[in-house]
Amino acid sequence: MKEKIKGNKLKDFENKEIERIVERVVLAIGQTDKLTNKQIHKIIKDELKDDLIYKDLEDWQVRYSQKRIEKGVIDNKLLNQGHEPLSLSWFNFYVYFRLPAGIVVSFLFLFFGGLITFLSLIEIAIAGALFWGLKERKSWAYKMNFVVLIAETILRPLGSISSVMEFVIFVVIFSLIWLLPNWIYFKKRKYLFRGPRNKIK
Repeated sequence: MKEKIKGNKLKDFENKEIERIVERVVLAIGQTDKLTNKQIHKIIKDELKDDLIYKDLEDWQVRYSQKRIEKGVIDNKLLNQGHEPLSLSWFNFYVYFRLPAGIVVSFLFLFFGGLITFLSLIEIAIAGALFWGLKERKSWAYKMNFVVLIAETILRPLGSISSVMEFVIFVVIFSLIWLLPNWIYFKKRKYLFRGPRNKIK
């Protein structure tokens, strides 16, 4: 029971720290118009403190707590240059269901042999890297996702389309119902991915 109360106190502390540091970062954005990822992380690092709540915790527990605070600040929607909070429902479905499901399906195709086995291995590697990168909010995964969306749109009809005209029609339709909506969706959520060279826009 004591451990649970302590865990709740730590969680409450982390949430309050996230709110406080987000306010500090938003204030800095208002003063300078834009910040690099390096500048944002410096503010977070400067604001993180060894609070008394950490007194009885192991060093690794303190590091994990501060990492959770840092991630909470970076992921906070208020950093989206003052725009309305954006839903992450599709993002979570895309990352935590669609990509793992794709890995499972590709794994099943490994047993078919031949070229399809080789292609399935590539798909598993790409989906696995993309899953980890998007989950960890890596800027390279943000860019890679657009490449994958384009590749899917172009390559999906190959092997099942018998003429150039059918191929063009399929690509146009698939672009409108899959590529374009996802392109717009992820572009609007660029703030989630703050690579070293990215700036708040």
